[in-house]
Amino acid sequence: MRFNKVTFFNDYKGRFGPMKQTEVNGLDFLLDQIEADKEFAILRQVAYMLATVKGETGVFQPLKEKRANPKKQPALFKQQGKYFPSGFFGRGYVQLTFRENYRMAGQKLAGTVIEVQNKDGSKRKLTIEKDTFVNEANLVMQPTVAYQILARGMREGWFRRRKNKVPFKLSDFIKEGSPPDYKGARNIINHPSSSADKFAGFAEKFELVLRASLVT
Repeated sequence: MRFNKVTFFNDYKGRFGPMKQTEVNGLDFLLDQIEADKEFAILRQVAYMLATVKGETGVFQPLKEKRANPKKQPALFKQQGKYFPSGFFGRGYVQLTFRENYRMAGQKLAGTVIEVQNKDGSKRKLTIEKDTFVNEANLVMQPTVAYQILARGMREGWFRRRKNKVPFKLSDFIKEGSPPDYKGARNIINHPSSSADKFAGFAEKFELVLRASLVT
C-alpha cells in the first residue's frame, strides 16, 4: 500500500490541524514502513493503526511512559506500581508493559535483523533473540522495532485477550466488505473507555486521508 505524501499531509492538516515537525517526521517514517509491510491489505486497518499511534503518543514517535503523580492520579499510580519498579514500563508506539510482554515481543520477532542507533549516533546491526528486549528494554524505543510490535501485535493479537483466552485482533473488528467497528477495536490495546470514541474519531479521519492519498 503506497500513499502520495504531499496529498496525505495536506489532507491530514486539513482534517486534524497544524503539525509540528516531530509529528511530520514520525508519520513520514510510518508511511514508509506501511509501504514496505506486505501484510496490510485493508486500508481501514491501517487507518485504525495510525489512529492508535496518534492516540497513544500524540506525536507519532515512540514514547516512554511517565510515572503518574500519586496525589493527582492515585488509581493510575497504583496500577503502574505493578510494573514500574521492574523497569518494564510502557515504551514504544503502544506502551508495551510487563517483563513477560517484553519477552513475548522478543520471541515473536526472534531472527529479525534490525539497525540500531547507539547513543553516540553510530549504528549497528542486531539480530533479535527471545530475551533481547528483556536484556535491553530500551530497544523497544527504536522506531523499526516499535513499528513491528505495533503492526504485528495488532494484527496477530499480542496485547489483550478475552476471558476465553482468544486474542483481540484487527481482523475481529475491521474486515473487507463490512463496516468497521472502530470503537470496538480499542479492545486490541486497552479496555474500552471514554477514549474508545476518541480513537474511533481519529480512525474515521485517517480513513479519509488515506483514501484521498492512496496510489493505485
